[in-house]
Amino acid sequence: MAQIFLSYAREDRPRASILAVALERCGWSVWWDRQIPYGRDFRAYTQEQLDRAACVVVLWSSASVESQFVRDEASEGLNGRLVPALLEPDVRPPLGFRQLQAANLSSWRGETLHEEFVDFIKSIEAIVPRSAFDKSAPAVGAAPGLEGDSAQVVHVTDNQGFDSASSSDATPTTLTESWTHRPITKLSIAGAAVLVVVLATIFAAPFSRPKTCEQGVADDCFAEGRRYANGTEGRVKDPARAAALFQKACDGGNADGCNRLGIFYANGDGGLSRDMARAVALYQKACDLGDGFACNNLGFQYSEGGGGLTKDETRAAALYQKACDDGSLVGCNNLGLDYAFGRGGLSKDLTRAVALFQKACDGGHTPGCYNLGVNYGAGDGGLVKDEVRAVALFQKACDGGHAPGCYNLGVNYAAGDGGLVKDLARAVALYERACDDGFELGCLNLGVHYSKGDGVSKNLTRAVALYQKACDRGSALGCSNLGNYYARGDGGLSRDPTRAVALYQKACEGGAAAGCSDLGSYYADGTGGLSKDLARAVALFQQGCDGGDADGCSNLGVYYWRGGGGLLKDVARAGALFLKACDGGSAVGCKNLDALRSRP
Repeated sequence: MAQIFLSYAREDRPRASILAVALERCGWSVWWDRQIPYGRDFRAYTQEQLDRAACVVVLWSSASVESQFVRDEASEGLNGRLVPALLEPDVRPPLGFRQLQAANLSSWRGETLHEEFVDFIKSIEAIVPRSAFDKSAPAVGAAPGLEGDSAQVVHVTDNQGFDSASSSDATPTTLTESWTHRPITKLSIAGAAVLVVVLATIFAAPFSRPKTCEQGVADDCFAEGRRYANGTEGRVKDPARAAALFQKACDGGNADGCNRLGIFYANGDGGLSRDMARAVALYQKACDLGDGFACNNLGFQYSEGGGGLTKDETRAAALYQKACDDGSLVGCNNLGLDYAFGRGGLSKDLTRAVALFQKACDGGHTPGCYNLGVNYGAGDGGLVKDEVRAVALFQKACDGGHAPGCYNLGVNYAAGDGGLVKDLARAVALYERACDDGFELGCLNLGVHYSKGDGVSKNLTRAVALYQKACDRGSALGCSNLGNYYARGDGGLSRDPTRAVALYQKACEGGAAAGCSDLGSYYADGTGGLSKDLARAVALFQQGCDGGDADGCSNLGVYYWRGGGGLLKDVARAGALFLKACDGGSAVGCKNLDALRSRP
């Protein structure tokens, strides 16, 4: 029996489907699609599922509050099992349920780090712990585009969370405090929310021409090193010479020199071998000398367990606090994130987080402006929801070179939200800017605009190039869309089923449900270099359907209808899948449903 009973109105089935998949990916079993075995009474079987579920989740909407069935099911959970959620921001639960705090999922579309969703998951977990095999949060959802292409996001906060101190392997942009250097690492967090960090430093300016570095004056050694690092004031850029001067400055007690030398070791610059342990030691020395930016960099390493350190989020939060107090805007932003998510031994406090984002933004740190905009857009942290203010902050972030800010601004222009007049040409320009700055979702959405001819002349060759760029940068949907063009032989590409299969495989592994469904079709046909394998095809259709791909549900329904791929013929199950596909926007699913209903 399922651990969670999901109660909802039929009109809300597409939203319920997304939530059911999210809960299952968190490790719970969910009964939600009203699958009734042959020969069983519908009401009796539903009651049995309801009685045995450890938790009852009810989705309140304008439709469900009028449903006697939903009200009855929800009342069964009033014995301590009920976790309510709102699908619409202004809906009032029925009498008898208004005393219960409900999660506001009205703006949630499947993203991992949506604050209300995180708290919602914790509320369920307090009733029924997640299965040990899977503690991960659900992947970010995606909105389908036309012609088989998919565009990620239609709502600003659905796929863009906060910027943070982070490390790892992919995505967004390089941000700096006052001068440009390579970040140690970059991180993308699943589906929905994107986090970015850079290790930052700041230098006093202007400096007088150094005359006493050779005499051991540390500040002048640092100033001269800065000139060689940047190739300014008549110096030819020479990272090796800069590193030697930063070493001399650090040896003389100059905190900036230690911090900058640590960054060189972290990146392997200036002829130095990459040495994170050495970098950490230098950040520690600089932090002890009062350099807030070094404290931020050290905090980042504690948050990730880098440089030989044991991961310690509490220590990281304390260092971010010190960094913020000592003038590091990056530190203020990162401390705000810890308060926003309740990390590092801190109680979740969105009001405090907003104040820190405001401080970072006021000082010119663009991720702080972006994060503040996210909170205004959601009405969090004690702020009155103000999409116009959110847009202004995304504009400020974008103007400061923050690619996700440009991207979110583009989303608002595309939808005509936040007080903006809908302007697809402007949205295209902003996606292009985000893409040029390295943000793969900008490339993805720009490709969709070129494929559809929205706000720009239709150009499939250009769309293909953008999907390739998005795919190369880690966008699973970019890989899936690119696979479609190889499958069709379109956009200047020769038809190449083998290449399409490889891209669908990559997309599926990256969490793109459409990629799983398309890969399943090739296994079903035994093409694209694959041996025919109906059982594998069915498994992929199931994976695609579970991930929200309507065509995957339709294909799975076909196999239940006729039997095959290891499935026994089950017309009732086929009908439920065709209905799910049709509700999800699949024209083929609707046709299959009509055919099933009209059969003799």
